[in-house]
Amino acid sequence: MSGVFRIISVAGAHSGVGKTTLCSLLLRELRDYGAIKFTKEAFGTPLIDSEEIILQKGKDTAIMVSSGAKKVILIGGQGETLRDALERAIGMMRPFRGVIIEGNGPIEFLRPDLLIFVIGPDRKIKAPAMGILERADIVVVNSEGGERDTSLMDRLRTGARIFFVDLKNKGQETEALLSCIKEAIV
Repeated sequence: MSGVFRIISVAGAHSGVGKTTLCSLLLRELRDYGAIKFTKEAFGTPLIDSEEIILQKGKDTAIMVSSGAKKVILIGGQGETLRDALERAIGMMRPFRGVIIEGNGPIEFLRPDLLIFVIGPDRKIKAPAMGILERADIVVVNSEGGERDTSLMDRLRTGARIFFVDLKNKGQETEALLSCIKEAIV
């Protein structure tokens, strides 16, 4: 993998499904990776890398830093503003082995090396997220409490590898997921 820059995108069915938790797991496992967090919120600038903001206690960006991200950037906005901010942010990550991008918005402009889609314990998927799910390489069904209801995946007919993982308790299936991701990015 030396010399090859990888982009891993983590998108999800809706907010609160476990995207940040999965990104944290990945950042602990993959060395020399940066992270980009997308938010729909518009702020004064579409790209923020100020430590004062990135390191705010309890924020997803601070979780990414504490999980081992070499650099974390927060981007927000829509349309061309988002595209430009995303291109700049990825450019800032080039000194590293790769970047993990969290959020659905960037998928419109991005062709990641690996697209991971997270479905929450409620198994609900917002309509706009269905197109992202169809492109996913890996689907992670956050199975808090051990729930392994496969009927949802049978109905979706996705060609992606599917993992039922309790993201909070990191059970046995977590190791299989991490192995699959490492193999996919080599």
